This record gives sequence, C-alpha cells and structure tokens, in this order.
Amino acid sequence: MPRTGRAGDGIRRFPAFTGSRDFLPTFRKAVVPPRTEWQGLRDKVLPALLLDTGDDGFSDALLDAFAYILAPEPTEKLVAYARVRRPTGARFLTMQAGTGLNGTSPPRIGRLRLRTFLLMRDLVEQAQQARQAQQDQQAQQDQQDQPHSDHLRPTRNPLDEKPLRDAVYRLRTQSGPLGALTRLSCAESAPVGSWIDKVWLVAGPPLLHTFPRWCWAAWWSRRLIRSKHSWFVSWRGIDASGRLFERMSNLLTLQDGGPEGQLETLEELLFRALLADLAKAGPGRFGPWARRRRSRRVILLDLPREGTPGAELTRRFLDTYLKVGVTAGSASLLLVGAGHAAAYADESWPRCSTLNRAAELLVPAADGATAPFPLLVSASPPAPVGTTGADQGERLHPAPVKHFRWGPRTELTGALSVAAAALTVAPLIVCPQLASQEKDCLDGAVVEGRAAPTPLRAATDEGGTPKEQYDEVVGAIEKLNEKALTAEKKFHKPVRRVVYLGSGVDPDPDQVVMNGTIPELRGILLGQEELNRLASEDANRVRLYVEVRDTGTKFRDVVRHAKDVARAARANSRHQDSRTVVGVIGFRESRKSTKEAARVLNNGQVPVIGTTATADAMQQAGDYYQPMSPDNSRETAVAAQFARDGRIIETAAGRCETSTRALVVKDPNDLYTNELGAKFVRNFGGGTETWEFPGGEGAEISARDTAAHVCDVIKEDRRTVVYWASRVDRFTMFVNAYPDSGCAGIPLTVIGSNELTNAALGGKFLEHKWLRLYHTVHVLPDGHPDGNGQAREFISRYIDRYTKRDPWINDGHVALAHDALKVLSSAADREFTSTDAVDAQGVKSKIDEGIRFEGVSGDIRIPHRHAAHPPLDKALVVLKHTKGGQRLVLHCGAFRQNGDGPVERWGPGGRYACPPDDLTPDDLAPDA
Repeated sequence: MPRTGRAGDGIRRFPAFTGSRDFLPTFRKAVVPPRTEWQGLRDKVLPALLLDTGDDGFSDALLDAFAYILAPEPTEKLVAYARVRRPTGARFLTMQAGTGLNGTSPPRIGRLRLRTFLLMRDLVEQAQQARQAQQDQQAQQDQQDQPHSDHLRPTRNPLDEKPLRDAVYRLRTQSGPLGALTRLSCAESAPVGSWIDKVWLVAGPPLLHTFPRWCWAAWWSRRLIRSKHSWFVSWRGIDASGRLFERMSNLLTLQDGGPEGQLETLEELLFRALLADLAKAGPGRFGPWARRRRSRRVILLDLPREGTPGAELTRRFLDTYLKVGVTAGSASLLLVGAGHAAAYADESWPRCSTLNRAAELLVPAADGATAPFPLLVSASPPAPVGTTGADQGERLHPAPVKHFRWGPRTELTGALSVAAAALTVAPLIVCPQLASQEKDCLDGAVVEGRAAPTPLRAATDEGGTPKEQYDEVVGAIEKLNEKALTAEKKFHKPVRRVVYLGSGVDPDPDQVVMNGTIPELRGILLGQEELNRLASEDANRVRLYVEVRDTGTKFRDVVRHAKDVARAARANSRHQDSRTVVGVIGFRESRKSTKEAARVLNNGQVPVIGTTATADAMQQAGDYYQPMSPDNSRETAVAAQFARDGRIIETAAGRCETSTRALVVKDPNDLYTNELGAKFVRNFGGGTETWEFPGGEGAEISARDTAAHVCDVIKEDRRTVVYWASRVDRFTMFVNAYPDSGCAGIPLTVIGSNELTNAALGGKFLEHKWLRLYHTVHVLPDGHPDGNGQAREFISRYIDRYTKRDPWINDGHVALAHDALKVLSSAADREFTSTDAVDAQGVKSKIDEGIRFEGVSGDIRIPHRHAAHPPLDKALVVLKHTKGGQRLVLHCGAFRQNGDGPVERWGPGGRYACPPDDLTPDDLAPDA
C-alpha cells in the first residue's frame, strides 16, 4: 500500500493521484489567499473537503501530508490547525477541535484565544459530569434494591445556576489573575488562628473572591446575553435579558429530543461558540494582530468506518458543521477529512472523481447566503511506484504565509513609541522656543540659618581632638546619670536604663571622625537632658539613665555586648529601678555583626531603636527592632530617580544634562553596601554597571584599580553618574587615587548615601574641584521653611552648647539619635502612667500601640504594630557638597506634624514625585 512521506530522494511528497496536479496549489491558496483576496476570510465560506480513501492507514498518512503543509516543523505551526483523530473516549469532536486550535501561535502572529469556546467547553463538561454522577448513583441504588427515600437526602443540583457558575469560576481560579486573587483572599484555605487571620477571613473572601466572581459572571452575561450582537440570543431565540449562567442552566437541563437531541444541542453550542471566537479573531486592515491574520484555520478530521466507535460522533459533528455553515466565523475555517467519507455523504453532495475536479469546485457558494455542500472526493490509494523515474507525487511545499520580523506586541510597542516621539518632537518643530529649555545644573541652594558650620579641622581648634570631644560628651552623659540616680535614691523618682551601643572613635588626634559616633552621642546627651528635665516637672514621666557602651571599631564586639544587655535585662526586670533596661539605641551602621546583635536583643525581648542603620536586612532581626531612618529601599528609590532625571552631569561650565548611565561601586562583603548597591541598580533600571571595591572573596581590587575603571567609563560616556554604595573610608582612598587615573580635569558626578555625610560635613573632599558630590542626609538644614518648631528649638540648644560653627549641627546622626531616645522615653512614660511600672516588655507594648510626635528629624509617625519598619514618610534630604556650604537639592517626607502633609514632589516646579510609603495617615495610632 503506498504511503505519503519521504520518497527515495528524502523529499516529502504527496501521493501520486491521477489528475491531482492542480490540487495542492489550490489548497494552499484556499488556506492562505493572495494578498488582494484576504477579505474573503471574513465572508467567503469554502466547502469542506472529504477524501474517500477507504483505508484507515492511508488516511492517517494523507492527513499527515496536509499537516506538513501547515506545519513543516512539529513545534512551529505556520497556520493554526487542529488534528481531530478517531475518537476513543470523547463525546464531542468540536471539543477536540476547539481545544486543538486554542492557543496555537504561528510565529509572530499572536495567539489564538478561544475564550467563549473554553467557557462553553467547561459548562458542557460540568453537565456531562453531573449526568454521569447521577447515573452512577442510580446504578448504586439499583444494586441495593432500595427506594430513593430510604437512603438519599435531597442534594443541590450541580446544574443549578449558582453551583454551575461556581464550578466554572473555580476552574478559572486555578491560574492567572483570578487565581492570584482567590489565593490572596484565603477563600479556600483554613485559618491559621490569629486575630488577623480571623479578620481577613471575614473581609478577604468577599473582596477578593466573591466580588471578582460577580464581576466575571456579569461580564459574560453582558457579552453573551445583553449584547446587541449576541450569537447565543439569536440562536436560542430568547430575550436579551437575564444572566448567562441562569440561561445555561436551563439549556443544560433541557430534555427535548431525548439523550441524542441533548448531545446534538451541546455539539451545536460548542461549534457556535468556536465560530464566535474565530469571527472575533478575524482579519482586518488595522491593528498589529488583525493585519497578521491572513490564513484560514484548518481542521483535519479522521473519518472512521461506519459502525466503528466514533462513527456517530463524526456524523453528528458533520451535521453540525453543515447546520452552522454560514455563521460568522465560518469563512475563516476549512474542514479537511479523510477516511471512509462515502459513509457520511448525502446524495446532494458534489462527487469529485479526481483531486483536480475538487480544486475546481473549491470555491465559495454562489449566493453566499447558504453554506456550500462538502466535496466528496475519490482518493483511493494510488498503485505503488514500480519503475525508476515514474511519477512519485508532487513535492510538498509549506503554506505560503507571510513571515514577520516582529510579533504584534513588539509592533504595537514600537508604534506607540514612535507616536510618543512624534508628539514630543512636533511641538519643538512648531515652537522652536520650547527646544531651548533650561540646562542649568540642579545644584540647589544654601539654606540660610543661624548655623554657620565650619569644616572639622577648623572646628577642632575650639572643641579639641575627636577623642577629647568623645570623652567630653560621654562625661556629660555620666553627670546626667548621676543626677538621675540621686533623684532615684533620695526622692524615689522612677529611673530606667537605656543602653547605647556605639563604636567609639580612633584615639589618633589626626584622625578625622567619619563614623558619626560624636554627633550621635551629642543628640543623646541633649535628648536625655531635656527628657529628664521634663520628668523632674511631671510625676508621670520617667527619668532615663543612659549607659554608653563602646563595642569596638566597626562594631566588632557588638554581639557580645548585646548578649550582656539581654542577660542584664532579664535579671533586672523585676527590680523596677535604674538597673531595669527598657531598651537599646544605636546600631548606627548596618553590618552582619549589628544585624546579629539586633537579633540577639530581639530574642531577649529588648526593644531596639536603630538610629542610622538603613539596610532593609536589619529589619529581619525581629519585631523588637525599630529603625528610625529611611531604609535602603526608600533611599535608593529617591537616589535613582534623582540620578536618572536630575540635571547633575556637568557638560560645560554651568550647564548640565541628565545621566544616561550609572556605575555602582559597592563592597560585596558588607551587608549595607551590597544591599544598597543592588537596590539602586534595580531602581535605576537599564544602563547600570556594578564595580566591587574592595573585591569579593579571593579578589584584590585596589583604589587605583577602581579609579582607573571609573575613568575608563567616564571617557566612554561623559553622562555617567557614579553611585557610591561602598564605605566612606573606601571613598576617601578612591578620591585620592582618581587624579592619577588619566581623567584629571574631567568633572565626575558622585551620589553617595548617608555613609558619606560625616566626612562631607567634616570638610573632606572640598579641595577636589573636579568632584561634584551629592549625598543624602536625614534632616533638613537649620533655617529651612519646612523645618518644625522642635527642630528649631533643638538647634538653639545645640548652638548654646557647641557654638554655631560646629560641623555636625546639621548632621542627621544628631537628630535621629535624639528622636530614638525620645521614642523609648515616650513609650516608657505611657507605660508608667498606666501601670506605675516600666520594663522592656511594657515599652514594647506601647511602641506597638503606635507612637507619634514632632521630632527633630521630622514628623515621627510609627503606626500600630509597625515594628521593624521605619516611621511613615521618613524625611530624606539630598545635599550638594561645595566650599560655599551644603546646598539643599531635594527633600522628601514628613517634616512637620501640623502642616500641609508630607513633601511629595521635588525638582523644578515639583516635576517629580517622591516615593510614597505603603500606609496612609489614617492607619496611624492617636498621637502619643
């Protein structure tokens, strides 16, 4: 028996039928009409081709030949088609055909989505399952030989409107957006047990499951019932009112025509839904998807022998195909069958003795109002080829589809981009004056206040060496502690202990302080002084004893100190006196050691108020950790937008452009800088490069290497901004090495984090004219109109103690340390007022209830149960480092408690939005 497939020359060929030379070109033209005839895909219905082979094996091979024309490669279809094989367990061949067509995606054409068909398929399957369950139940009763009432309770009919809707919607929620909403609602999961779970189980399912289900059902009802062009309403002859699943419940339980009549109705339902989807996905003149649809969809159908399994299904499928032959969508469908076609033919069907005759008749009906009859084509297997050089059959060529370079989504994105560019350029052409926009550098302005900070080297002439300044502030704190102990012993006043964990200073008098210890301790000193003064005037307040602990350079011993504090807190909790630890402040830097120490204190149930440790990873220490500064996510969101949109890259004297590229320098071995650099890269987007200094494990990257690499990048693209995420000591080494890198005289723009603030305020880097340094701080400079009353009062006290020339007068370390101490004090006062007793647990409970006050660093708003997250809308400021003073360039966040709300815009004219926090002021607890 001859077979289609590869001939001796390895080429796929069609069987050598007599009189078949014109057939394959006609078939390919029917599938892919010429460019000028594409509109026929909307209204020109072609007859079905039913090839009578009389041989099942040859039929399979023949359909394989047609499939090769439509898809030479099995994994890549040139034309959307479905192969409907001889059914084994299927009840509806339309279901098999539609499932095969759904989702087919010829290269860069766009997926064929049969949403209506899939809905009807699921409805029909639900009906079949319900009937099967009813039959199984009836069979079980018959075996037990008992009446229904003896053993069955009335159950809800699964084909009623609501069960039917719920069952189909449940299938939709197995994936996609509806599935995500359902999983988020916990509508189908058991409660965990906490009160939050119980509240969510009440609120979540109605909002994220019931409401989306109602919207989904209403959308389908509007589309298939109330639409003026509803195929379903026209087919059933019903009013355009009601709900879809109500109508479907009536249809699926309809008893007219007996079991076979029900199957015919469901087959027609599926076929009409399939055609409706094909019509919706029809060709068009406009739109990237519609312009690509230039071929018919093909169904390749096996025609089994009469009396074999599947014959009745095939007959019902063909009858339905003829019944709906002129329905919208039919023109885009071509049916090709092979097998025992004569068994299904009607006397009125045209007979074709050769394939050439079938090619002549493969044309639309003359009137276009009725569907053309299928063509019954005699296609008996040709005789085997016996001699060399005999006709081996025509070579199979793929369907002549147009190949596109891009997919429809890419084309649409490109078209929108071109349109946006045209809209941008058009005004510049029409109004040339718009092209001459300001190119001034975004350098901000010096804020005029009472303070006149002086670089550290000059200030130390007044205040002594860094070690002397450190000893002075620690000694002043110890004097306040002595006063607190005196009030406790002599006058029985409540006193509680707060532990400060810092890293000390270098004893070398020539060492410039860059670690923030001195300004932090000064903020704590002024805070303790004021809070204890208020406690002396109010019996409901608690005096604070501040224990200062030096944990070593870079917090090397901080874990050991944390363990000591945790043990002391447990041991002295019962004493209710100055030995009782109510909390810890400090953790100025985000390091692996400080994170571990915070976790130790969290496990010991000691509240920790972090000052300027900004890494998000610190928040993983636990609920007892409460940071005061904005975290790295918020800081890098602001810094990345500033780097991307701000005119900060100097291209000529006094003229700047925005950056097109960012080079991020980070230390992969450091918790803080590694996270900071990664978050900046994510926020900045494309055009970023990461450089590790110092290098990772086993790599030795020097300051000279880093300077040389930065220089190479700057030479390649002058509009590159450097984001310095590494530590300040590394930046000092880099700045010293950069002039010898080969880029002398070329301006370099650097954005640094709060890590560089101390060095900048201390007067470092001013001698380098080529350096344009921006850095973030966490407090507004003195004198800014957005500053609050508490900040102005604090600055007055600071100037009185340290003079207006002090370099750290506008340092965020001072303000944040002060406010961190005030958080613990506020919680301790409230707990003492309530219970006349204060310990770490009581302070934690009051912090969890929410804290709000106007602080030196801005409006402090800690919502209810907001542990491990910074205060809401925490203030963030960007300064430009210049010899004439620190110039304020950007500020975002909440600075005043009773004002116009947080600062939400920055840039010229408030052009850019500050990153918002997730919560709103409505989520806050009452003022504390």
